[in-house]
Amino acid sequence: MADPRRKFTREFKVAAVRRLQAGFPVGRVARELEVNPNQLHTWRRQFGAKPDSRQARYGVLNHRSG
Repeated sequence: MADPRRKFTREFKVAAVRRLQAGFPVGRVARELEVNPNQLHTWRRQFGAKPDSRQARYGVLNHRSG
């Protein structure tokens, strides 16, 4: 029987994206966090790109004050 899908908290995803933004390679972060590199790319698009409706619902990692 297959293992159930892993669920990650928003904080976990944001922390992973911050590591990518700090310049760590995707492969290294993926290995250290034991996630698929493609998942990191998805999270980076979700939390690190320009605001869209998805980010408006879930919060934006790079928000502007003011």
